[in-house]
Order: sequence, then structure tokens, then C-alpha cells
Amino acid sequence: MIYETAILFESGSYKDCDKIITVTAPLETRIERVIQRDKTTRQDVFKRINMQWTDEQRQAKSDFVIENINPEITKSEVNKILKILKIQ
Repeated sequence: MIYETAILFESGSYKDCDKIITVTAPLETRIERVIQRDKTTRQDVFKRINMQWTDEQRQAKSDFVIENINPEITKSEVNKILKILKIQ
């Protein structure tokens, strides 16, 4: 089963996972994506970010890390991980 959540670590749910894939992007990219997706303000996005674990904290507990900047590279990274996990 694949479980997607923005607060996997904050909720403690990561303890129930066999493998963890963290997807990250540069801060400014993430902010702009959330503003566009949620039609919200920068201030509200920062409030959310400040309540979450840092990238460094998440990466330290992750088995795989994908940097989501370029869609083609991201897709390639996902496929590599799926092959490693033998999920296809």
C-alpha cells in the first residue's frame, strides 16, 4: 500500500511504514505551488511549513528522496524506486 500525506512524520504514522519516500522541492517552488493550488497567501503557506518537520528531518528518516523540480526527472526517479521496491 502506498500512503501519501503531508504530515506523515508529524502524526507519527511513519512508524507504521516499511519504506518512506520523501518528495521535496526548493522552498520557493513549494510556496508558489501551494499558493496556486490552494488559492492561499504566502503567510498561510509559511504557517503550514513552520508546523511541519524540516526537509533535513524528513530526509533523515526516509529511505528515498525525490527532488520534484523537473517532471521528467521526477518520473524517472519514481520509476527507479518502483523497480527497487519491485512495484510495477
